[in-house]
Amino acid sequence: MNKTFINKVTMYSVVHQLLVDNPTITALIKAFANAIILLGENILLLGGKEQERTSAAKGKSAVKENVEATLKDTVISISSAIFSYAADIKDAELKVKSKVTKTALDKIRDNDLITLAKNIRELAITHSVALADYDITAQDITDFDSLINSYGTAKVNIGTGISQRKSVGQTQKEIITETDALLKERLDKYVERLKKKHPDFYRQYKAARVIRDIGGTGPKTPPPPTP
Repeated sequence: MNKTFINKVTMYSVVHQLLVDNPTITALIKAFANAIILLGENILLLGGKEQERTSAAKGKSAVKENVEATLKDTVISISSAIFSYAADIKDAELKVKSKVTKTALDKIRDNDLITLAKNIRELAITHSVALADYDITAQDITDFDSLINSYGTAKVNIGTGISQRKSVGQTQKEIITETDALLKERLDKYVERLKKKHPDFYRQYKAARVIRDIGGTGPKTPPPPTP
């Protein structure tokens, strides 16, 4: 949640609390009631949308990270077996093709990891008979292939998560636009009519309507309005 959003929604909450705390005054204008309810609902929606936006990619990211870790471990395991086999038969070219280090894997990009994994898989298939003596079975190779596909799917899902967050963010913007209009076109106008009879309330409302920089950029949900 960015600071501008926090500051604006905090202003909404402060205004809403002021209106809720002064029912005798707001009751003087019947239209206040519906507007206060709508403001409260929008504050709750904005809180929910921000939680949705924050969580949209978390689950998918966790899945990708788990699959990625398993894939990297498998790449190391199978490539090590191929390298050992290459060393035993003194195949220098195969040693070069199968040499993979953990350091290199830690720095590798997503697409490059998939390419590397596929290359190691092809080597494993080519030398599958000999690799049986190095504890690499046909099932291990099949599982390796499935793992590569799973990682590709998880990577795509991360992109979907980003799109989802954008979609949620757009909805969030629409709610903010609606809430700003509610304040400017209705609540602000109602309060103007109370300026002479309730000057203290009027001043408090004007102060509450100021968007203040409360600082911080952490993922906080705006405080819920008082029922």
